[in-house]
This record gives sequence, C-alpha cells and structure tokens, in this order.
Amino acid sequence: MRRIVMIMLLLLFALVLGAGTENETSGQNPVLEAKIKNIIKERVDKYNKNFGIVIGIVNGNGSTVFGYGKSSKESGREVDGNTLFELGSVTKTFTAILLADMVERGTLNLDDPIEKFLPKSVTVPTRNNKKISLFHLATHTSGLPGTPDNSGRKDDKPGYVGYTEAQLYKFLSGYTLPRDIGSKFEYSNMGMGLLGHLLSRKAGRSYDELVIERICKPLEMKYTRRKLSPAMKSRMTVGYYLDGQASKGWQMPVVFAGAGGLRSTANDMIKFLAANIGLVKSPLWPAVQKTHVGQKNIKGDALKVGLAWLVIHKDDVNILLHTGGTEANSSFIAFDPKKKTGVVVLSNSNSILTDIGLYALTGKREILKLGDYKAPESVQVDPAVYNDYVGQYQTTPTFFITVTTENGRLFAQGTGQPKFELFPETGTKFFLKAVRGTVTFVKDSEGKVIKAIIHSSEGEEVSKKIK
Repeated sequence: MRRIVMIMLLLLFALVLGAGTENETSGQNPVLEAKIKNIIKERVDKYNKNFGIVIGIVNGNGSTVFGYGKSSKESGREVDGNTLFELGSVTKTFTAILLADMVERGTLNLDDPIEKFLPKSVTVPTRNNKKISLFHLATHTSGLPGTPDNSGRKDDKPGYVGYTEAQLYKFLSGYTLPRDIGSKFEYSNMGMGLLGHLLSRKAGRSYDELVIERICKPLEMKYTRRKLSPAMKSRMTVGYYLDGQASKGWQMPVVFAGAGGLRSTANDMIKFLAANIGLVKSPLWPAVQKTHVGQKNIKGDALKVGLAWLVIHKDDVNILLHTGGTEANSSFIAFDPKKKTGVVVLSNSNSILTDIGLYALTGKREILKLGDYKAPESVQVDPAVYNDYVGQYQTTPTFFITVTTENGRLFAQGTGQPKFELFPETGTKFFLKAVRGTVTFVKDSEGKVIKAIIHSSEGEEVSKKIK
C-alpha cells in the first residue's frame, strides 16, 4: 500500500498543474456519466472482460450507480450496485470512525497510550520515553511496520492467514521502533489492524459487532460486513489478475480486521459517503468530522493524513480519499466536502481505479493519464539464460519469490500468490501481464545473480537471492 502515497503525489501534479481540464460537475451530469461509462467499458474490455467495475456518485442532487463487467467468469452475472466487493484498506476509514465515535462517547481519548488497552503481559515498544497512542495508530505515525515479520504467511493462501492475537502480542513485546514516535508518516496495515483490535477490547465486542452496531445500523448499510451470510456470498465477486487468473480470496484474520476485512456494495458505500459529506443526518456526524481533519503532513500542507483519510488541499482542490487493494481486488472512495460530492469505485481486479474515481469527482481529464498502461513489447531471448535466474529470492522476512522455468518460459511466484509468467523486455529485465510491474535481475562482478529489483505500483523493492 505504499502506492497510495505515490499515486497521491502524481495526483497533486495532475489536479493542480494539469492543463486542458474539463472542470465539470460529476453528479447528475449525463454527459460526464456517459464518458465515465465508456472509460469503464474500455478498461474492462482491454482485459478480455475478465472482471467488473462499479462506480457510485452522490451529491446534493441525489445519487447514481452503474457498472460494467462480470462478478465472476463462472456465473457470468453482471456487476451492479448490489454486487459485493472486498473493500481492502477502505476498511480503515470505518475503523477511524469507530475510534472518533468512542472519543465522542467519552470512552477513551486519542492520546491514550495503547498499552492501556492491552494485557499487562504485553510490552509495548517505546522510544525516547514516548509511548504509542491511539492517535499514532490512526495516523500511521506509530513507527510500527507495515506488516509484522512473524505473520506466518503461507505459500498457498493470501493475506495474514492464521495470524493470532498471541502472535501480535509476541511481536509487540519484541519489536524495536526504528524512529521516533510521531515523527514520520509510514503506512501500516499492522498499526490500523491493532487499532481495530484495541477498540474491540475496550468495547467488549468483536470488530464485526462494533461496525454493524455503530456504523452500519445508523446508516442503514445492510450489506457491509466482514462475515457474509449465504445469500451475501452468492453476490460476492471473484477477484482476477489482469491476465485472467483468479485470486484465492483475501483472508484477513480477526485480529487485523480493522485494517482491511470488510466487504460492501456500491449502494451501501453511497450511504457511507453521504454520511461523511453531511448529505444525510446521522448520529455519527460529530465523529465523522473528527476523522476529516488533516493531522500530519505527508507532502507539506498539500497532502496530509487525517484519522485514516488522506487529505488533499491545494488551491481550489479539496479532497479526502482512501484506496484499497487485496491481491486481485481494488477499491477507491473520495469526496469533496465543500462541493458535497462523493465517488466510490469497486472492482474485482487489481487494476488502479484512482484515475477513474477522481475523474468522476473532478471532471479533470488530465487525471486519466494516471491509469494509462501499456505493457512493453516482448523481445527474443535465449531461454538458456533463464537458468541463471532460477531460485528463491527474499523480499521481507515473510515474503519470498520463487523463480522457475518451464518449457523455455520464465515464471515467478510470490508467497500466497499465483504463478505469473515473466516476459523479457531485455536479457535481464522482465515484465508481467498479470500485474503492473517489472523484475530486473542483477549480477555481481563474477556474473552471478545476487538479487532482483521489483518495480510495481507500490514502488521499488529489492529481493535478495538466497537459493
């Protein structure tokens, strides 16, 4: 999820400096809606209709929801406003509202140290006599990593499968913070998952129960859940990579539910947006407003983090947003509090939806360049060189990439992911068709492969060859 900040930096350039923009109002605009429908159709058709995209727009004039594509290849069912998608990290905005609501209720304070809500047997890391607070978790400034290095990911399953409360407590008790608490924004799934866990402990209810009781029921969101009923499962999408391979489904353990465990529909998320914008009366309004305030600079005053939300404020641009991604699913939610307009985009693919959502919100055509992607042309390479690249590469303590050959073709498989083919752009640089990314193999002075550099929408990572 480092890609969220990279995309936002590009977005600032496109929004503020982009020329030739349309500046149309998105909601209830037949002309713009027709353009968005065409963009969605082109995006889905480009990948042989392997997935679907649904978009919802809401403002003071009402709301509209439309989609294109399939919820799964097997069912052939068209996606619509009632189709269920994985929200991924958009779940974090729900967790932030739960936190703010508990502050409003007088149950806790933002600056409460997190050790206050954990068993005494857990030793929470500190630095320079400063303690991690609930505020630090909600703003990604705790100093905790993106994921714990004892997550125990399994080769055949995505997500943090099987990660337990005991593992979380063990990790916290043994972790050394790399920087001062509150000094820097660093996106952390673990931190937000921990926040959801702490709120659950304080309330004496599961995270699922808290979301349903304090957010879904007041907003009449009947189909936003972590656990799905049989009827809801029948409307759940299957996620697909861009090459058509199906994902195995995201499995977020209960202890990290607050980081990305929810599923929802576009119709439900329209209600969520309306409550955040203030288009409907809600008992959550005081809490919701607390989450919108920019708290920590990411890129000066132009890009800040609130309680979970990213806050963009530059010239005439005022946007709060969040994105989500779970293996082969994507989500996007954003709104303009001044113009009282909001947009949600959901897809059962790992494509980037930010450009579509922000075009719908702002009407600025320049933004669509963020979604442009054309895979390089494959070149002819002697398959014999592939043997040098075969082996296992370690990216993090719990994430490995295994490179193999098969019938003169090169493949890579990451922990918990399908096997993807690598296509040669040069003799050492390869690209993927399943996801947007490249892999460059690096040799030492003796010609021995020592590492692979992975470039993706999340940035650059180095994976050391260990076998």
